[in-house]
Amino acid sequence: MNSSTENSGTDCCQHDAIMAQLRSIPHFSEVALDTLKVLAILCTPMNYHPGTVIFNQGDSDDKAYLIMNGEAEVSRANDNGTIRVGRFGPGSFVGALALTADVKRLFTLSAAGPLVCLNIRRKHFLQALENQPSAQNSFNKILAHSIVDWEEALLRAGKCPADSLGSTGVSLL
Repeated sequence: MNSSTENSGTDCCQHDAIMAQLRSIPHFSEVALDTLKVLAILCTPMNYHPGTVIFNQGDSDDKAYLIMNGEAEVSRANDNGTIRVGRFGPGSFVGALALTADVKRLFTLSAAGPLVCLNIRRKHFLQALENQPSAQNSFNKILAHSIVDWEEALLRAGKCPADSLGSTGVSLL
């Protein structure tokens, strides 16, 4: 039995739902409608069974995931075991950085229950946006802002001690 299955045969209604979901993500807000249509066709809706690992900590992955239905659990392994970090629900866009570069996953993402994600491959993302530099720039700008916002939240919460700035000052790069 497979732990994930591809939703084959994107019909008109499903395509419209995918477009609406993509449009709701700030990263894609400046993408022209025709380009968004192409991206929606190139995306792969996937069903994941409860407990299925979508990606592992340490993996190199070339996909971002838009959670359409269900919840995904985020965890991180360390010397003391595995720590549950949190959950993402419908509308969450996970792994956007992998659309721009080959990066190592710092967390494990698993299906907390039945889960439907829209998988967006880097190759397809770049292919869809290759003739739209303004959309690529907008995507990168929003991605950079989300990194800075994340780091600000860590600093406000006191989760980023002053003596660790060399290893956690992402916005200093």
